[in-house]
Amino acid sequence: MAIVYPRKKFYPPETAGRPEPEKVLSASREMSYPLDIERFIKKYNVEVCKEDMDYDISGYVERRGTKWVIGVNKYHSERRQRFTLAHEFAHYILHKYKFREKHSDRALFRTREFNTVEQEANEFASELLIPQEKFRQYVKDGITKIADLSDKFDVSVSAIRYKAYKLGYLDYV
Repeated sequence: MAIVYPRKKFYPPETAGRPEPEKVLSASREMSYPLDIERFIKKYNVEVCKEDMDYDISGYVERRGTKWVIGVNKYHSERRQRFTLAHEFAHYILHKYKFREKHSDRALFRTREFNTVEQEANEFASELLIPQEKFRQYVKDGITKIADLSDKFDVSVSAIRYKAYKLGYLDYV
């Protein structure tokens, strides 16, 4: 007689221990806004560093031994740093199995080069910092000025314009 044991869930090495993107976004929506992105990232045992970098480098995500570190350019504006942190955290959540060691990003939104990995990180970061449900609720509540929404989410005006465009509130960015 054979004994059958329940199979253990198998995680391929590249995804083992990786938080599920939807669960991460769901957890962020339970926080108050503007999201304290640095505190949120640290909940996932990822270290955050603000460092000297060339101005055209926004940040990086890097594996150091068994831990992960996100570095951000300390010379960029606070709002820019917030988006960079969210973007690099997106790489950690979505792509860390692709990078093995270190992945650096040049200044965001400065080139027209299309890269799927970067686009995915931008979209995830945008949803993390500017959840579409909260954005729509603010608009419904009468907060419709780009600058006011920018202040509500503590992100740049260009990030709000892009989100408004993606959600159909603007015809162009």
